[in-house]
Amino acid sequence: MDDPQLVLQQRESLWLDGHPGLYTVADALSFMRDVRVALRYGAASNLPIASMYRATQRQVPVAEDQKTAHARAFELTNSMLASGTVVEINLIADRLSLVHDGILAPIYALRRRQREPNLSDAAQQAFEFIVANENATSGDIRRLLRSEGQKRPDSADLALAELQRELLVDRGPSAGQTTGVFYLTREGYPYRVFASSHSAIVSSASDVGREEAAEQLLTSYLSAARFATRRNLTRLFQLLVSVEEIDRTIQILTASDHARLSRVGKNEVIVYDDA
Repeated sequence: MDDPQLVLQQRESLWLDGHPGLYTVADALSFMRDVRVALRYGAASNLPIASMYRATQRQVPVAEDQKTAHARAFELTNSMLASGTVVEINLIADRLSLVHDGILAPIYALRRRQREPNLSDAAQQAFEFIVANENATSGDIRRLLRSEGQKRPDSADLALAELQRELLVDRGPSAGQTTGVFYLTREGYPYRVFASSHSAIVSSASDVGREEAAEQLLTSYLSAARFATRRNLTRLFQLLVSVEEIDRTIQILTASDHARLSRVGKNEVIVYDDA
């Protein structure tokens, strides 16, 4: 298989090219089962990772208007978040991403077992408020921290992102639409205590060892991406796994004939052959 074929196969497997779009929640869930991890918004030109916006937009036979597709992507994402089958995190490539619950237990095990989080004062305040107030909104946190009118990202944005990065909270679905921005109420997103809203995931994660969790996460990604460089894997998952854990997983996959080392241009790549 030459380089263009391999790249084309990757883009199709990640739903970046060659797909008719997503129109129903069932379509969106099927996409998430395939890719397991996707950026919530637009595709990244420099990273091989799926994108909810890109997958939702019809690519064949005629490309769909982006604005129409993006509005639909928000509605589908909102429904998936409400179902609990898909969760939003900000640990992949340090961007907002959607993760299928089938791979959440390894992610939780990798992040929460690294250390006890050392929260900023603002994040600690926000967390205590969310614990005490079910489905507290970003507007509530903004008022709590007196950050209304601050330049964005303001202190509430930063505190909530910090909590989300530690998997202490996650964002729930938006309650509805208002005039203006089509996808968000004036109060913003609701936030939930992760351990309460995803208790089954937390329980499952307790049975997953760190090495096993790293192998599950990277294998799941590679099965959809088809190939990646070590640099890609590090950039995508540096908040979850170490370089040594990436190397160990590559050794396991190549030794078991699930993957092989090859070259795309000047780069050594890990090609997943067990898709």
